[in-house]
Amino acid sequence: MPSGISILKKVRAIIQEDEILRKLIDTRIFPLIAEEQTKFPFVVMRRMNIGPVYTKDTFLRDEVAFSVKVVSLSYENSINVAEAVREAICKANDFKDIRLDDVSEEYTDDAYVQELIFNAKL
Repeated sequence: MPSGISILKKVRAIIQEDEILRKLIDTRIFPLIAEEQTKFPFVVMRRMNIGPVYTKDTFLRDEVAFSVKVVSLSYENSINVAEAVREAICKANDFKDIRLDDVSEEYTDDAYVQELIFNAKL
């Protein structure tokens, strides 16, 4: 089980291993920022915060919020990739509990961006 600090390594592996996402974005999955001249569509991930949970005597688990941004030149494609990302992450058995907390969208730098905010209990 990943710790809160290394959760994005696990999320990246989940996205890379998903057959549908491999067809849509290949291996274009980046932490924090995409490489220059990256082909569209692509995914950028960011850990937002970690909330360690303790019992009276010991550390129990991490609760982690993270963001996955889908960036595409097409609005429809951005939605399709975002739906596939959500399904792949939510069906993964790598977390005690995971939920999609929020979704937002924007148009910036001539691209459509879908941002999915997840909260995971590890």
